[in-house]
Amino acid sequence: MMVEKENILVVHNLGRTDMQGKGETLRQRLMQIPGVTKTSLAADTPANGNESNTSLTKEGDDPSMNMLIGRQSIDFDFFDLYGVDVIAGRVYDRDRETDGMPSVDGVPEDQALSGTLVINEAAVRRIGYASPAEAIGQRVMMGVSQSRTAAMEIIGVIRDMQF
Repeated sequence: MMVEKENILVVHNLGRTDMQGKGETLRQRLMQIPGVTKTSLAADTPANGNESNTSLTKEGDDPSMNMLIGRQSIDFDFFDLYGVDVIAGRVYDRDRETDGMPSVDGVPEDQALSGTLVINEAAVRRIGYASPAEAIGQRVMMGVSQSRTAAMEIIGVIRDMQF
């Protein structure tokens, strides 16, 4: 699936330490420009070949059977901005408090973490589900920091993307 890329401005390096906390201010200022109708904060553009990976284990599987899988850090507006097709379930919703990656900041080591996940068709196959619909509602254990994992519920499946 080709994603929307016309009339999109991509600003790199917003994840740098000196830029942290300034993304929302940038988003608000961009939305004040006549003609700007959508914004999104994400670590990468769709299907850019990023090498950000994390470990993942299907719930109930032996933890030693984990796999390395690609991961993109995105916000609630990413799928709408790029016109990404949802083929099963739904995408992240800012009105649902538990949607997205859990924060590890200030959370005691012994407290369980959980969140939600939107995956693509390739991940459906790699994890071992028979179909996108079968993946919805399933849980996987995913690395969210160097030493922490979280139980992540799969809420949506999108088409594999090309940019």
